[in-house]
Amino acid sequence: MTRVNSDAWTARADWAERLNQEGSCLDIRGVVPLDEDSLLEAARRHTGLSNFGDDPWRAPFRVLLDSLENVAELNLLG
Repeated sequence: MTRVNSDAWTARADWAERLNQEGSCLDIRGVVPLDEDSLLEAARRHTGLSNFGDDPWRAPFRVLLDSLENVAELNLLG
């Protein structure tokens, strides 16, 4: 039976860390905007659809976007 080093799964690879450090000087939000208007416009553009139905989904969608912005600590790789 092969043992897996659990540290290998939890430690970020050196190359990923270096790439994220390089990416920290980029305007990531400009490259991949995750605001409501940008995402909805991308959905319209990619699907050709413009009717998103009733608005009850918008409140949880905004919670998700707020979490991505303020909690997730996203970086260049994710």
